[in-house]
Amino acid sequence: MSARLFARGALAALVAGAITACSTSTDSSPDPVLASTSAGTPDATDGSEDGPAPLEPGPYALAFFAATDDAPRAEIEVPAGWGLDGIALLTGPDLDPHLRRIEATVVAAVAPGPCEDSFAPVGPEVADLMTSLAAQQTVEPAPPRPVSLDGHDGQALDVRVPLDIDVSGCGNGGTLVPWMTPGGSHVTVFPGWTYRVSAVDVDGERLVVLAAHGPDATAAERDELSNMVETLRFVDAPTS
Repeated sequence: MSARLFARGALAALVAGAITACSTSTDSSPDPVLASTSAGTPDATDGSEDGPAPLEPGPYALAFFAATDDAPRAEIEVPAGWGLDGIALLTGPDLDPHLRRIEATVVAAVAPGPCEDSFAPVGPEVADLMTSLAAQQTVEPAPPRPVSLDGHDGQALDVRVPLDIDVSGCGNGGTLVPWMTPGGSHVTVFPGWTYRVSAVDVDGERLVVLAAHGPDATAAERDELSNMVETLRFVDAPTS
């Protein structure tokens, strides 16, 4: 990821401002990234972190980045005020401190600390990922807790990035990069942001939903974000 809270791709140029979130990629993402699952909802696959394409309220199926071709999609009920930047669901431009963002992905390697420019592979189990994330330095992870998404059991972890952290001496071009996908794309996080990692096993594949919010998100905005993740359904990927 790139210059937004969740950034994809070894293009760590995805950062410059303090409070931003992003996604860029060297992997081939499933097509389409987002598909409407309600009749009459317009197709919206354009947009960027600076200008997300608005979405009509309704259910949308989000592809898991870097997952296998037959991996299911995450069908999410999208409220009014949300859009799409081509990879993730989000509520506005990256510099909005109220920004909320949801991505679906696969994680293959975790950094000992997001400020470090090194990564260690993690095992395939949900517990393997959560153990690695809970041990990270620099950020402030809460203990993993049980979670169930659409009947699939797993674990969730909330991570807060300190607002006063100095990223100027960090690797990856002065950014915080906590993990990578199998293809080498990565997630970048920023000071003051909070993100929730929900990982579940679906037919033997560990699928991860990342939900993040900016430092000024209200309780109602945070509740809306949580509800979108907690009520998602897994649906079959479209056949070609």
